[in-house]
Amino acid sequence: MRGYQVLMLALLAVGAISCGGNSKETKAERYWLQGNEQFDQRNFDEAIRFYNEAIGLAPNFTQAYINRGVAQFELARYAEATQSHTMAVNLAPDNPETWYHRAHAQLLGGQYANALKDLDSLRLRDSVYQDADFLRGLALAELDEYEASLMAFDRALARDSANAELWVNRANMLYSLRQYSAALEAVREGLARDKEEANAYNVQALIYAAMERYDAALATINEGLRYSSRHPYLTNNKGYIYLQLDSMALAEEWINKALKLDVSNPWAYRNKGLWYLERAQYDDAERVLRQAIRLDERVDEGYYWLGEVLRRSGKVDAACGAYAQAVELRQPNAEAAQKQYCD
Repeated sequence: MRGYQVLMLALLAVGAISCGGNSKETKAERYWLQGNEQFDQRNFDEAIRFYNEAIGLAPNFTQAYINRGVAQFELARYAEATQSHTMAVNLAPDNPETWYHRAHAQLLGGQYANALKDLDSLRLRDSVYQDADFLRGLALAELDEYEASLMAFDRALARDSANAELWVNRANMLYSLRQYSAALEAVREGLARDKEEANAYNVQALIYAAMERYDAALATINEGLRYSSRHPYLTNNKGYIYLQLDSMALAEEWINKALKLDVSNPWAYRNKGLWYLERAQYDDAERVLRQAIRLDERVDEGYYWLGEVLRRSGKVDAACGAYAQAVELRQPNAEAAQKQYCD
């Protein structure tokens, strides 16, 4: 299972409006500057308040909309951030920055196709905008377009080969394409640039697990946890590895730790469902697997394992519905299960 996504931080936009004396524009810029100061101190709600004041006085103040959107982004208020950046796009459609920030907000808000459309608009205005291919690669990955995503990351690496996160994302796409040797090499490139990059250890462990090299996977996770002891996906995947090793008590311990670190982690619920399945606790397994799917319909093999739980508990019709969803999502083993139990 994938278990993580590398995300970039949005940068505070800079710029000003022309003004003079005690005009509304002058007051708006003062509010904007106060907002920037609050942003730098990570007081994002307060920053938004100042940006709103600036916008109230100067409704065409593009940078105030951009900065408000960035502050909303930092608070994970992605729909609001998208609205702010839409105002900026409407005011300054030739400014590549407006398209970039809206694409980023839409990506984090789960609007992957819309993010790609904005990145296309950005490319028309600036074909080599910094980080645009990084965002494109992430959006394509979320749509399971792994080959296209890999190409985007490769373009980004051609401009910034020192970026460890790009190498990790390249490794993640190669892992998704089951090109494990190449994926391991990409991870090594990432760790050569940043040996403390926890996500690199996470994807490396997943590669080893896919190769059934569980001892190597566990050692890799332990190394990653040295640098990031509360990393939710490393923690969860440690539980997953223990599941594969039939160490049920340790699996439960680490999966529960992962859920405490991040109660919205669909992969942790999926693994807890597998733990219940191994113990033939089908009602509990169904409950947590449905929770995993509610959080992310595309969680790795979520529908397939839900089908298995439902079938083993005697709910064959419901199981076939789950298998059908799994086939639609191209989940491993789903088509064979559907043919065996539903045709």
